[in-house]
Amino acid sequence: MVSENAEEKLNKNITVFSLIVIGALGVMAFQVLPSMIIGMITDLGFTQQQVGKVSSAQLGGIALGSIINLWLIKVLSWRRIATFGLLGLLLCDLASMFLNDYMSFLIIRFLAGAAGGICVSFGAFALGNTAKADRNFGLFMSFQVVSAIIANMFLPGIVQSTGIICIFIVLLVLDLLALFVLLKNVPNVEVAEQEAAGTNSPRIWALCVIQLTAVLCFFIALGGFWTYIAPIGLAAGLSEQDTGRAISLGLFGGLAGSFVAAQLNIKLGRLLPVLFAVCAQFTALYILFSGFDFTVYTLAAGLFMFGWYMFFPYQLGMIAALDRDGRPMILANAVAGVGSGVGPLIVSFFLVGDFLPAYKIAALFLFLALSLAILVITISKADVKT
Repeated sequence: MVSENAEEKLNKNITVFSLIVIGALGVMAFQVLPSMIIGMITDLGFTQQQVGKVSSAQLGGIALGSIINLWLIKVLSWRRIATFGLLGLLLCDLASMFLNDYMSFLIIRFLAGAAGGICVSFGAFALGNTAKADRNFGLFMSFQVVSAIIANMFLPGIVQSTGIICIFIVLLVLDLLALFVLLKNVPNVEVAEQEAAGTNSPRIWALCVIQLTAVLCFFIALGGFWTYIAPIGLAAGLSEQDTGRAISLGLFGGLAGSFVAAQLNIKLGRLLPVLFAVCAQFTALYILFSGFDFTVYTLAAGLFMFGWYMFFPYQLGMIAALDRDGRPMILANAVAGVGSGVGPLIVSFFLVGDFLPAYKIAALFLFLALSLAILVITISKADVKT
């Protein structure tokens, strides 16, 4: 909770938009990951195992940044937190333009992930304080999907002709726009202005921990499979441009998933939408494993993204409904970052010859995420805030 004056500014459309963009920049590298992977393989000459480890470092850094934010929100004003995160992104993206050594590149992308974790967890935390938090979370996720669609539609071809540097030029421009145009719209809420919204009982914390574990499993599945979805297409004979185009078109499935989740909200409860979302992802895995051409690859990518962006809002919604002090919501971003980083690392250890481990690991952790989510939905009805 924040003071009345800060709350009035916080709910302005320009403020909400600025928070959405700043938060989305924190995970923008994840949204353009397929294009970045193409660049790492074709331009920098990294192996599949090195690509997996860079992805793990970058996405794991998001977790570190989110954990750091648990402390930053207690000692810095909102605008200073946003400034700190955006400056970190800018410096790391700038440095990435001039690196082609594997270890140096890995370290810088880890630091970029940490800066991004600060941005995305701050954005989610601030949006959670707005009057229409559910709607704004939906817009937040929709903005991420639209950004990914645009990036993956154009970047693979540009990467093929100019190299991976083009990705970091785009990210750098966005960082500068956020710093010098949007940052001023963030309310400069000081620590003293924030009011405690309440505390979580041991039972609520237990339910939140179960749900956070479900988020962890979900993002292990997502990170592990999403990292290799582009190489899977390339290995099947698709060109870099066709692979990027198919993934970009498939991302419209993600947009549809977030739209369906926002429109349904909890009109049908949470159980049926969650089941439907994960079934869509299992179907996508089966289609890809069975063999595909460009059209089928695009359809499968769309189904996978549909389930992704339909399931995750319900996971966040459950945490928000249970949480009374804000910490689990910030931890959700840290947990998602950990899962996103651990997933590619797990797959890279088992990847020998073909991509079967990516399918098996994704299926296993999707099943675990669904099971834990169903458990929380089943036993938490009496604890959900009204």
